[in-house]
Amino acid sequence: MTKLSRRDFIAFGAGVTATVGGLFALGQWDSREVPITRTAGDKVQLFLHIPKTGGTSLREHIMKSVKAHQIAMPERPDNIWHLQRYYSHYLNEYDYIYVRGHFAKDWTRFLTDYTDKTESITMLRDPIARFRSAYQYQTTHWATKGSYAERLLARKPENLSAAIDLFDEDHKNGTADPHFLMEFNDGMTRRLCGNKWNVPYRETTRDMLDAAKDNLDKHFKIIGVTEDYNKFLYLLKLEYGWKLNPSIRKNATKNKMDVSAKDRDQIAALNTLDIELHAHAKARADVLFNQLNTEDQANYDNFINSNAG
Repeated sequence: MTKLSRRDFIAFGAGVTATVGGLFALGQWDSREVPITRTAGDKVQLFLHIPKTGGTSLREHIMKSVKAHQIAMPERPDNIWHLQRYYSHYLNEYDYIYVRGHFAKDWTRFLTDYTDKTESITMLRDPIARFRSAYQYQTTHWATKGSYAERLLARKPENLSAAIDLFDEDHKNGTADPHFLMEFNDGMTRRLCGNKWNVPYRETTRDMLDAAKDNLDKHFKIIGVTEDYNKFLYLLKLEYGWKLNPSIRKNATKNKMDVSAKDRDQIAALNTLDIELHAHAKARADVLFNQLNTEDQANYDNFINSNAG
């Protein structure tokens, strides 16, 4: 019998919290105006939520248009709590219209088994900004007793460069949490390439980048970047009719750490593939927006201004 670690219990608690919070965070779902329904033949929107790209804010947006019981949020589907046999339930129940999660190892399950039933959307972020945000989030919210984040903070790295030096030292000594390090080493490429999440720290390859680009091009209907977040929301609004408000921002990092030139260089060296993937995603997002007809492009300013505040 597999022995459960503290991390398993924490992940389970996070999954329960996210699901319950998703049901009730915005009030009683029965009283919401829900203009969208799904019928047989309609596709489910699968949101590949790459951590620290703005996905929590997007969840709040979606919940203004979708009933809570129509949302499936397997927080970390690679955990034992989210068995793959449940996926078919998410997609075969006509009531479900939106599935979101931090998919890593088994994201391709949807591509191979349910391509005809899903439309994928995702959002990427500048790797330097994402690294800083993810580091602050992990060391603020996940530095639980006995965790790698707690041990890292105990050595008081003065900046992000010092933290990366500790990553390298701990990896060499075998004392690091490998999954913690993977998120900071081409984490977006690892997710989007499909099945190489567990490639060891600092061993990501160009083949992974090529696969990630190919997946973005072939399998994602709408792609956004955090730097153009409002354009991403506008594309979703036009495509799915969701009620979206650009002024909503959730889970934003407060008291942001300074990022020095040395920090930027070391983060960039650790995320060379993600830097190229982000540029590719931004180019794709720009194409999607520029392909809008003249009227829709003209209405973008109205979308921003009418939801300001």
